[in-house]
Amino acid sequence: MGDAPRLTLLTIPMLLLSPPPAPAATVSMVPRALDVAVGAVALVLAAVMLVDVLALRRVAPGAAIAEHVTYVLAAVACLAASVLSDWVVRFLPWHDVTTLTRLASDLLVIAAMAFFGLYFFRVRRAMVRFLERFSEEEAFVRAQCQDADDGSGRAPAGGGERRSPEDGVRRAADV
Repeated sequence: MGDAPRLTLLTIPMLLLSPPPAPAATVSMVPRALDVAVGAVALVLAAVMLVDVLALRRVAPGAAIAEHVTYVLAAVACLAASVLSDWVVRFLPWHDVTTLTRLASDLLVIAAMAFFGLYFFRVRRAMVRFLERFSEEEAFVRAQCQDADDGSGRAPAGGGERRSPEDGVRRAADV
């Protein structure tokens, strides 16, 4: 075994077993007013996001985006709870409370990311299904138009006039 792996094997236990710094030894480099202001802005933004997500749900019922908006609501709730847990640290700065609330805040942020990821996955999957169906319908319409316009000079089987795919697009755009 070389020197680097030995040094690594000796360093890891020392880092893991070393005692944490005493609470009195940690000095905040951020002014308290700035810390409180950033927390207040985060809390206001979380509330605004909740209102916007609820408004989105009412605006587009049945759409792929609004159908899965529950995941976004859960994510925003996790972010808001994370911000609230940071407020606990501001008003109860004891070491045990600080450590536990920071852990809870980090776990809530991780949960929010998971909810956002699930939301984006489900919306993407719904959009892919929609686009696949749309492509199938478009291929079907083109095939019907080609069958109707087979070059024989006779009228299509339905007895109607011959149309090209562009005619259907124009008619749909006019509506």
